[in-house]
Amino acid sequence: HPVEPLTTIQAGAANVVHMVPLQDVHFLEADDKYVRVATSSQDHYIRTPLRELLPRLDANSFKQIHRSTIVNLEHVAGTRRDELSRLFVRMRGTPGGETELPVSRAYVQLFKAM
Repeated sequence: HPVEPLTTIQAGAANVVHMVPLQDVHFLEADDKYVRVATSSQDHYIRTPLRELLPRLDANSFKQIHRSTIVNLEHVAGTRRDELSRLFVRMRGTPGGETELPVSRAYVQLFKAM
């Protein structure tokens, strides 16, 4: 049976549960036992692994760019290559300005068209 697509992510902090709308999520990044849910205003942490989240995310908006990172294409400002030809995705509107996330070789082809 198909997996129900997510529209919000429930992120608990202390005794409070935040309902984070998916369109507000800039990227998801695995961090030890947690997944960091980065939005323009703050980071939330959830325990659901990326491999469980990925099938429930809209594949037109959310793309895995690294073993530990999924980005929301709506918030991608562009890409940058460094002097070693490694590719980075530049995310707009994250706290502290732009965030750059590395793209692993396995996922570089996603950005060939950009």
